Amino acid sequence: MKRSLVISLLFSLLIGMLIYNTNNANKKIENFFLLHKKISRIISLNKNFDIFVSSKINYNNFDYIQNNIEQVRKDIIYIQNSELFKQINNDVIQQSFEDIAVSMEKKIDILNRIVSRSAVLNNSYRYIQKLNKEIHNKEVLSIYSDILSLEYNPEIDIQKLTLHVQNLQTSNQNEVIFKAHANIILGYYNNFTTLKEETSRQNLSEKLNSFEGLFTKYVNNIMHQLKGVIWLLISMLFLALLAFLYYTYLMLKKQLELNRFKKAVQSSDNIVVITDRNHHIKYVNEAFERVTGYTKEEVLGKKPSILKSHQKSDLFYDNLHKTIEQGSTWKGEFINRSKNGQITYEKASITPILNEKGEIEEFLAIKLDVTKEKETQRLLKEKEELLSEQSKMFAMREMLDSIAHQWRQPLSTISTAASGIKLNKEFNTLSDEKFNELTDVIVENTASLSKTIDGFKNYFNTKNEKTIFYLHDSVQKVLDLLSYKLDNQHVEVVRKIDESLKLEGLENELIESFMNIIKNTQEAFEENKIEQKYIFIHIKKEEGAVYISIKDNALGIKDEVIEHVFEPYFTTKHQKSGTGLGLYMVYEIITKHFQGIVNIKNVKYTYNKKKYKGAKITMIIPLKHLEERVIL
Repeated sequence: MKRSLVISLLFSLLIGMLIYNTNNANKKIENFFLLHKKISRIISLNKNFDIFVSSKINYNNFDYIQNNIEQVRKDIIYIQNSELFKQINNDVIQQSFEDIAVSMEKKIDILNRIVSRSAVLNNSYRYIQKLNKEIHNKEVLSIYSDILSLEYNPEIDIQKLTLHVQNLQTSNQNEVIFKAHANIILGYYNNFTTLKEETSRQNLSEKLNSFEGLFTKYVNNIMHQLKGVIWLLISMLFLALLAFLYYTYLMLKKQLELNRFKKAVQSSDNIVVITDRNHHIKYVNEAFERVTGYTKEEVLGKKPSILKSHQKSDLFYDNLHKTIEQGSTWKGEFINRSKNGQITYEKASITPILNEKGEIEEFLAIKLDVTKEKETQRLLKEKEELLSEQSKMFAMREMLDSIAHQWRQPLSTISTAASGIKLNKEFNTLSDEKFNELTDVIVENTASLSKTIDGFKNYFNTKNEKTIFYLHDSVQKVLDLLSYKLDNQHVEVVRKIDESLKLEGLENELIESFMNIIKNTQEAFEENKIEQKYIFIHIKKEEGAVYISIKDNALGIKDEVIEHVFEPYFTTKHQKSGTGLGLYMVYEIITKHFQGIVNIKNVKYTYNKKKYKGAKITMIIPLKHLEERVIL
């Protein structure tokens, strides 16, 4: 506790020192930047002075130059009086700036003289411009032109022009005045050259640039020192923080180990088992006791293998141990046996727990009892099988009814032929030709009956074995089985089928799906009293799948009903008329046995230039599947 307090105080002290020194450094940096800003402004204003001096005729912006002069003096005074500048322990910088201050005052004096002379110059320019309008002497006009060109033509010889003015012979008062002002202007230019040379001798720009470089170097050095102090404090703070964290880690290590157990048992639905490196049980929670029937005392020190039901292979457990011994997490499902012999199913995750050296120290297993879910799945499977059998029985009833109708005509024909043979025999009129004719009739109709029985037998005797079959043949089998009712209802079946398409799977289940769809369509025809009845069957290959669509013209399905048609026992007919399993079985067969997609919708279309409305069921079966059942 004392050690923790000392570390905390040291940590707080270092933070305080860091804040103080950082704040102090920021203030110094701000002051240095302010001084540097004023030095930069002095340099900039000095450039303005040089521009002003470099102009031969400058009679504009005198107020602006005066304002610049005042600003330079203020900045120089501010720097000289600055405490930070006074604290600079560098004689070269101090002396350099004092020299700059003296040179700047001399330059300002020259600027003031230039400004005062510029007033006289401006006055003389105005006079000669005014006199020019009244003088017609060509020589005077030539001099006037040269004077105006002084600003723009450096090739003009001022001395020669001055001599020309002095030798000018005047003939009137205006020419005398012009000559006087011309001498003033030329005198200004000669005097300006002298002032400019005096300004250049100050070398003020070089002094300022040199001073700025010295000052910047000094400031950078100071900032580097400040950064060094701050980084030192930060490093010390970081080391103190590491020491504090390490001490905290040592203090909380055991507490963290306890928290590990708490986190593992937060959910009461999970079974938690912890084993040591050799797989001996160290800890189990209440959920373990509740599911297995073993108490904590009965299993501590033993191995989890006491729960084995021997329904998993040795290879299963070998893979488990290999995975966790490599330091990886294993996930899977156990089939265990509880203390009372009951089989339990558990989804499990086993994770190796590593120590500070990265070595496996123990194993943490978190398991979820899914026995109830397994039982629910079993019941659902039984229900599905029952629904399938119910659907089969209903389909058998429909087929027997169809066979009964298909047999009536052949049986009647056979009976009539047999009676004819008997009567002709009784009256001794049975010729060989007549006998052969009547027996051929009996044989032909017997073959028809046999064909019907074969179709019936092939459908119901097919076991759950996958076969390769043509979709075109499967559709034909459906139409043969339902031909009587389709013909009796005058239903026209329009087929468009790629005859080369084959599927590998349970053909009888696909036939059952087709029969259920067509049967629903037939009932819709009757219910809606459709006179001209059509069923369209379209099968094609597209985008790696088989597309099977069956549509009718039975006016479609009500919008409030259509989304429920694939639900079990859902029917819009009277209970005696249907079971509500037909389309449900279609959905189950296509989605589960063929891993396809089924959808239904109402459609409007045109056929033979007439518009119709009906329901369209589309079944999409992928060509590539895990069982590779599609072969093209």
